[in-house]
Amino acid sequence: MWTGRHRQPHYTPRVGKRVLVVDHALPTPDRDAGSACTRSHLQILTGAGFDVTFVAPETSPHDPYARALSDLGIAVPEVRDGEDLRDAVERLAPRCDVVLLYRAPLADRVLDRLREVASSTKVIFLPVDLHHVRMAREAAIGLWDTAPSAEMRSLELDLVRRADATVVVSTVEQELLEEAVPGTKVHTVPILRETPPAGRRADVHVPPSRRRDIVFLGGFAHSPNVDAVHWFVAEVLPRVRAAGVHDRFVVAGYGAPESFSALAQDDVLVAGHVPDLADVFATARMSVVPLRIGAGFKGKIVSSFSFGVPVVTTSVGAEGGGLVDGYDVLIADEPDALAAHIVRLSRDDKVWQRMSEAAYETFRTRFSLESGGSKLVSIVSGLADPGR
Repeated sequence: MWTGRHRQPHYTPRVGKRVLVVDHALPTPDRDAGSACTRSHLQILTGAGFDVTFVAPETSPHDPYARALSDLGIAVPEVRDGEDLRDAVERLAPRCDVVLLYRAPLADRVLDRLREVASSTKVIFLPVDLHHVRMAREAAIGLWDTAPSAEMRSLELDLVRRADATVVVSTVEQELLEEAVPGTKVHTVPILRETPPAGRRADVHVPPSRRRDIVFLGGFAHSPNVDAVHWFVAEVLPRVRAAGVHDRFVVAGYGAPESFSALAQDDVLVAGHVPDLADVFATARMSVVPLRIGAGFKGKIVSSFSFGVPVVTTSVGAEGGGLVDGYDVLIADEPDALAAHIVRLSRDDKVWQRMSEAAYETFRTRFSLESGGSKLVSIVSGLADPGR
């Protein structure tokens, strides 16, 4: 079981400033990247000295994930259902300087009431990813109807207008929102993760000659991840095998669907939920992120980089992260090109070593809590104390 025992980042204290964080559920950072983002933000804000309260529907302070937040010094009041969530926001928001609202459907449920009861409290909208972009891409390959995408776009753009600031994880999404809703304050705070102990890093711990696994990491309540695994096994993996590379393909993540059971064989392991990512990356030669659809930026790439494990991905997977093809990532969209990248990275230890080091350096300088947390602190501080 994930324990929540993690190091706290430290910034200049903002003692006395109160922040309310509202999300659709307790963060389960060992299960999905969105939760890991929320958890990282909470770590950053408490490390900066903010007085932080977290609320979500149907939340008990006795839940292990709630206790993990309490261990950080975060208040987690009990919320029994959706109506209680509005009551909790109504009670807590007037005492707070800033409220962070995650995900459009949740933000839409509480924002009007929040404005009524706490007109001076500043609001930050955090979409996690732009749902309408992801839904439109799903529709383009026949996985979703176009109507929900249009409705979601209208909702998300309206929330950007109504919030005092919006925070996204992708530069592409920042540009999209700034063009669609001129004059609004939109910021990019990249996906941030803790730095694993140096001994867990791929390039200093286990040499490439002892690494064989091709890893896909993802939460499978998220449809792009399910689609990616099936597409990779059907279209890319046979080409890798035909080239003579028989490294094991490992599918790791919470909530693997029943359809994955048909994929399991001697060279395909459906590992399921892995609470400690170090266990996945300990034998990983590379991560693959063969996403055909999606939005935002991808936590699985940041996690892989944090362990110094190189990544092969599509342009959708790399979108908005500022990655450089051939330097810290290998990018291709067609099955033949993706397979060629995988084969090269499997066979060439020098290329692997160079990309491992580049991936880790990109993580250290752009995606670690230490490198990127100050930007979130600055955004929240600027709204909490505009005269500062």
